[in-house]
Amino acid sequence: MLHAFRIGPIANAPKPCFLYAARAPSGDVHATQAFDDDEGLRLLLDELDGQPILVEPLLAKAGKRLGLRRAPLPPELACEKATMALALALRMHELIGDRVPPSLVADLLDAAMAFQRAAPWRFVDSDLPLTVEVNDGKRQRTIDGALMGSGGEEFGFALYPQPGALRRLLAADDPERVAARTDLVAVSIEREPAWVAAAVKQGLGAPVVPMPMHMKNGRPRALDPGELAMLTALLRAASEIGPNTREVRGTSGVEPRADVVVHVPVEAAAGPVIRNPPVVLESPRPRPKVGRNAPCPCGSGLKYKRCCLTKDEAAARAQTPKAAPRTHEKLEPEVRLVLEIIAFADEHVPSWRSSPSAGWRELMAEPAAAQLLMPLLAYQYHLVAGLTAASMWRTNVGNLDAQTREIFESEQRALLSVWEVLEVQPEVGLQLVNLLTHEQCFVHEMLGTRGITVRDAVLARVCTRRGRSVFSGLHPRPLPPAAAHEVVTVVRRGLGLEVAAVPPLRLDHAPTIDALLSEWHAADARRVDRALVERELQTTDGEPFEPHEDHFGLTRGTTLEDVAAALLALPGTHLDEDGPLEKCLTFTKPGNAMHSHWTRTVIGTATLDGRSLVLEANSRGRIDELRGRLERALGPCVEHRRRKRHPVKTTRMPSDAEGPLAVDATMIPGIWAPPPELMLREEARHFMERPHDALDGLSPRVAVTKTRPRRALHQLLKEHEHAQARSGTSGFATYVRNALDLSPTGERVPIDAHTRRTGRGRKVSDTLIDFAVPILGELTHESQLRPVLELATLAWNLEVLELGEQAADVVALATEAGLEEAAQWLQRLRERRRLFAEDERIIEVLELRWEDGQISIKAAARLALRPHGHSRAQLGLFE
Repeated sequence: MLHAFRIGPIANAPKPCFLYAARAPSGDVHATQAFDDDEGLRLLLDELDGQPILVEPLLAKAGKRLGLRRAPLPPELACEKATMALALALRMHELIGDRVPPSLVADLLDAAMAFQRAAPWRFVDSDLPLTVEVNDGKRQRTIDGALMGSGGEEFGFALYPQPGALRRLLAADDPERVAARTDLVAVSIEREPAWVAAAVKQGLGAPVVPMPMHMKNGRPRALDPGELAMLTALLRAASEIGPNTREVRGTSGVEPRADVVVHVPVEAAAGPVIRNPPVVLESPRPRPKVGRNAPCPCGSGLKYKRCCLTKDEAAARAQTPKAAPRTHEKLEPEVRLVLEIIAFADEHVPSWRSSPSAGWRELMAEPAAAQLLMPLLAYQYHLVAGLTAASMWRTNVGNLDAQTREIFESEQRALLSVWEVLEVQPEVGLQLVNLLTHEQCFVHEMLGTRGITVRDAVLARVCTRRGRSVFSGLHPRPLPPAAAHEVVTVVRRGLGLEVAAVPPLRLDHAPTIDALLSEWHAADARRVDRALVERELQTTDGEPFEPHEDHFGLTRGTTLEDVAAALLALPGTHLDEDGPLEKCLTFTKPGNAMHSHWTRTVIGTATLDGRSLVLEANSRGRIDELRGRLERALGPCVEHRRRKRHPVKTTRMPSDAEGPLAVDATMIPGIWAPPPELMLREEARHFMERPHDALDGLSPRVAVTKTRPRRALHQLLKEHEHAQARSGTSGFATYVRNALDLSPTGERVPIDAHTRRTGRGRKVSDTLIDFAVPILGELTHESQLRPVLELATLAWNLEVLELGEQAADVVALATEAGLEEAAQWLQRLRERRRLFAEDERIIEVLELRWEDGQISIKAAARLALRPHGHSRAQLGLFE
């Protein structure tokens, strides 16, 4: 009998998913991935050709719905589940290579459980170098090592393959610079990812997650089987360390074999580690400042931390009055803790901030960035051998109260990264996505919502405690999407990950933190310092933008009505305002040279009162043309008095904006004015069909089907969304994303065929109005409304049913009957149908009303059965 189990939720995408697996009696494992239990079990059943399976208790509810029985996982299968979860996490984070077999991962897990139970960090100080002999069957070598965990936070073992590397780090004046050039192979015992810890606890009884890592030439790389076997043997050897141990041995349990011998120095073998008592930060110490690793002033020849440090600190505490006021009592506990950690580092490593890297220098030089600088210094500034001020502080303090421990642990997990704003809930918080790790979260930040808009990017640390996320350090200046994209691209290039989610552990590396800070400041400087240039303005016809006015006087005996009637007789003239004392007219021409979906372009206006006429246009060519047309139409009724040219008020724009800026307007001259959201959708439809240079000359509809162009399209839409959020408008990019099945984070959203064919849930009446909008905008009388909508229904149904020949017959009949306009409209609507190609509903208009300039339609629809045997009545032909 097959037994199915679930691993997850795996947060490797904006929507976490699960892995569903079942092991056959032959030993073969069948696995599939899904977003919920019902879908996962169905896919698993399909893959197993309907073989009966048992489900673990976690899948009991979904199994019951599918008629499957529940049963506890056998112990050996629970262990296999734990191994699968760990192997999946290590490969997702690129910590191990593809050649590492599952048996080696299982061996590492077994050694980690033994290491956790033995707790050898109780007997060896983390700062004490250990000598490790490694024999992998090919060669034998001796390297430095350090047992992590005496501080009570980070547990594991680190190896420094370069001879004397650890000792050089401990003695270096600039340990951060030395650490960046030092190779490291290590394994730490974690409790995250949570889904791995849960699987390990189910199989082995404790949430132990061994996370191996290999740093070479300052960059992380995946471990090969030999290196993983070495770390496994090392954990087994460390598990044997006790109070009086001098030498321990360990070996890996599977191929490739590795044997290690760890030599424990005399000072560690003498007994358990005695940690330094906590430092009282409120009182100055009555001794000269001495570095922990400096020679002790007493002349013993030992390091200060190995000699008189404990005695001096005890003396300092004894001299401190018990009732001394605490400096930071009124501060928030998180801020108090940060100040205490930084003060501790200043006491013990006085020069720790004396030689920061470039990115840190820029952050330290900016007063407004203190909110980010202080927690970042405390928790992510690497002092020596990868240690931070926070980890050193924790090593030297005793037991913490529950609140401080909870704050400290959550702050340790918070990492500096670039977060993009997906949604702003005013006075509540922000929905964010991490542009590096792809993690999403909601940050409760009331004040932050007042200065941040959608698609802003922020450089921040996000701290999560008890399920609630807040900013724990925020750079004072957000970046727009394009600038943030530059930062993320450079950082990803340095990590060797162009698109994939960056493992969170890699964000805590000193080079990554420095790159984030440096690139953020550089992008901000480029944004601020970019040269602003005057953009040339022109009309959509390519003429220079030059607003002109021609002033005319009306001759004696000429009435306002006579002039208006003569001008309205000119083609493309429309009456905008019709008052007894003043009339306003607009002159248009068909189409537009730049915008294919514009049916008309405004080329000028005329304002009439009882004594004068003022003609306005936005170019010299247009004002000359309109003056000629007006004088020919009115003859001696008007006389030209003067021409006035308005100065052009241009806006300085960034120098990376190319080409002239086109300025023009369109108008809908009919009795019906489309609502703004409908015109926005119309603009979006044509945007999706038009090629764009930013998309390698592809249209968005084509670009979304290809990987790289899709990422470019996502970036382009983010810039649209950011500009709209800044200006207080919205809708355009959202409509494009919905139409192209593109999520707010740039992934394709699967839409089933039935949803596409039925208009994606839109009412058929709304779709019909959208379809007919170019024709509706030209109507001049309410009586034309019903025939035009019935004509639109006919055109729609003909194209859905692929009856092009009948459509041609209808056009010919309309032309013969003298309905040339109807024939032209039908042809235009047939061509427009390609914008709605995936909607395959046949429309039947049931009821039509016109109220206060608005169209109200009740309609029904059915899916086409196409394509043969349809009568004229079925096509909705009108009389």
